[in-house]
Order: sequence, then structure tokens, then C-alpha cells
Amino acid sequence: MLMLLLFLNAANFANAQDTCAAKHPAPACNLVGPLVACLYGGADTITATIDFSGRYDSLVFTYQTNTTGSDIVDTNFVSFNDSEYIQQIILAPGTQTGSINLQLDVYIRYPDGCLMHCECSKSITIINVTATASFRPILCYGDTTTLTVVGAGAGGASSYVYTLSPGNITNTTGIFTGLPAGVYSIDVKGTKTLLHVKQLL
Repeated sequence: MLMLLLFLNAANFANAQDTCAAKHPAPACNLVGPLVACLYGGADTITATIDFSGRYDSLVFTYQTNTTGSDIVDTNFVSFNDSEYIQQIILAPGTQTGSINLQLDVYIRYPDGCLMHCECSKSITIINVTATASFRPILCYGDTTTLTVVGAGAGGASSYVYTLSPGNITNTTGIFTGLPAGVYSIDVKGTKTLLHVKQLL
């Protein structure tokens, strides 16, 4: 008797879902944003678009990520009308390289009780920036040397801006000439990356 009741409940649920699907198109969603993000490079913006049809009682959507340390910092409303909802998700890349998979689940309930669902996801590759520094040792008092810094890991060295301190000297080559002995700091900055290097000459 119990098995028959469970079977009938499952059949009734399936029939109800078929009826709802016939009356209401499922919502659709899309996530648009960068394919690559940089570790320690700050948050990235993902735009979520949810399309739906008809008057509804409630629209609920949730986000989740699968990478340790990644976090949704904030969400910003963009626009809303009778068939579309657009929102921006501000996503922090986390604490490790690899991939973040951001998933959006959408549930829309209609006045007749039908609950429709869709999901979409976006994968973002997280990369890190490294830098190497080299120089000719200073052997004599008052001598100077050339410091060469090369960034790698996100877009290649040509995409970086190098800033030497003290002096606040900036260039795109990473080559700093005429430096006396001392302790120098170099910021290696890409489009969305920043690496801080300290070098003793």
C-alpha cells in the first residue's frame, strides 16, 4: 500500500511538472564576464541576465562558487522589466590558482503554483603573477648598477608597468639603470594584477 502511494505521488508530481511546462516556458539565464582573472588582482564583475515570461509571484535566484576563498563581494541591480532581470555580481577570485565555477540557480513561481527552474554557470581561470630580478653586483664604493625585472604569468611581460621606489620611476621595460647600492621596491602591475618585489643591491 505504501509503495503504491509513493508511486502515485511521484506520478502526480511528474504530471504536474508536465502541465506547468506546457503552460509556462522555463526561465533562461546567462553569465557574462572575464574568462581569466588574477590572484590578488581585485574583484571581477560578472553580468547575470535572467529572461522569463508572464506575470509571476516570486523570482528567486542564488549563486554559488566551488573554489576555496572565492567569494561574492557584492551584487548590483542593473535593470528590470516585464521579461528580463539584469544584475552584476562582484566576485573576488579567491586564494588559489585554478578555476572558479560560478553557478546561478533561478526559480520562478507563477500565480497558479507552478515552479519553474533553470541554471547556468561560468568558469573563470585564476592565474598568478611572478617576477624575477637580476643585476650586476656592485663591487666598488660609489659604483652603480642596472636592475632588470621581468614579470610573467598574466599576459606576458609586455603587458606590465614597472614602478621602482624610492624615486617612483615607472617604465614598461623593467630595466632601471644607474642605481647606487640600496634597498629598492618594485611594483609589477598588469591590467588587473599587482606584485610587490623588494630587492637589495
